[in-house]
Amino acid sequence: MSASARGEGVNGSPARPSPNARASRNGTPRVTFVDRGLAYHGGVPNVLLNFAKYADPSLIRVHVASLKPSTPDMSAEFDRLDVPLFELGDDGYVKPALALRRCLRSHAVDVVVANTLKSYLVAKLATLGTSCKVVYWMHAVNEVMSNRVKALVYTTLSRRDSLMFVSNATRNVNLPRRHRGASHVIYNGVEHPDRSERWRPYERARRAEFGFDERDFVILYTASFEELKNHRVLLEAFEALLPLVPNARLVLVGRGELLEAMRSRAQEMSGGERVHFLGARPDARRLLGLADVYVHPSYIEAFGLVVVEAMLARVPVIVANTAALPELVRHGETGLLFDAHDPRDLTRNLAWLAEHPVDARRFATAAYEDAATRFSPERFASEITGALLADVGRAAGTASAPRASVEAS
Repeated sequence: MSASARGEGVNGSPARPSPNARASRNGTPRVTFVDRGLAYHGGVPNVLLNFAKYADPSLIRVHVASLKPSTPDMSAEFDRLDVPLFELGDDGYVKPALALRRCLRSHAVDVVVANTLKSYLVAKLATLGTSCKVVYWMHAVNEVMSNRVKALVYTTLSRRDSLMFVSNATRNVNLPRRHRGASHVIYNGVEHPDRSERWRPYERARRAEFGFDERDFVILYTASFEELKNHRVLLEAFEALLPLVPNARLVLVGRGELLEAMRSRAQEMSGGERVHFLGARPDARRLLGLADVYVHPSYIEAFGLVVVEAMLARVPVIVANTAALPELVRHGETGLLFDAHDPRDLTRNLAWLAEHPVDARRFATAAYEDAATRFSPERFASEITGALLADVGRAAGTASAPRASVEAS
């Protein structure tokens, strides 16, 4: 259930004045996360949902605000967690900033965490003349620095703000050279599939429902159909793979502007009938149970949530050796890496994995053990909390606030 931009409580009741709100929290810092839009199956919204779910409420109180209307299912998830959700509006910058400012004052917020450039600019406007800190949480490699104007605005405004990055690759591209604030690299947390029925991989026996045979070598890729997701290279690699592995099938999950172009490409190629386009599916994560290998050829990836989901599903992974993906997968230990721009390299890796099932299982086991530790939601929530508490401590002039960043500038 969404609260209005007037600063109402989550159930529509009037928000308490700032002094009472501060007295009621017994010193627990309050943080408001601001996103452009909260869609139930979006990657960033689910990362935020994981933080709200696993953050220790005795250390930090979580609020969420969205510029665009949230989907009903996402609103219900935050409501279930008793996390206030505010809808600010997406009309320009001033109106949502004023709406956010009312929320911050009503709920005595200490830190605002912005997940996109627009939400960051809105947060900067909303906090003008206040002691409220602003943190920019970067979830994309190329959102800002690829545009000269955006880069100038971002580097100027963020000079003394804290910055959080979801990978070293994201930090390397987006950390301004003259930045003077703290910076943190904190990997996202991904829930174990056993914790929810909606994450649990399907049994392989269900392959027949999708037109796959038990003997098929099923390759899965889940991504929106856009240029940087590199479906063209994957289709070219798959066409070359079929003479080597004739029982291979390629399953593509997602939608996007290039979907029809890729569908046409598959129809033109030899063996195109073995390419399956399933569209966007709410059970995309469960489909991992039907796959022999998960491949991720995207050449610009800030993190790679689906790769970690595959690792937790004990599915062998082959990923592009670019951006953040090599931070997730160690070649020859927890999976395989390939040149994102060389379909022949991907073909070689797929053929090798199909011919070496024992090694594939070894990779999958090692990847599962690694992912369960490095990308646990508990670790993630603890490190984010530590970084934000450090910001509150710096704002109050204390030196004892905990810091959980893995990197700091």
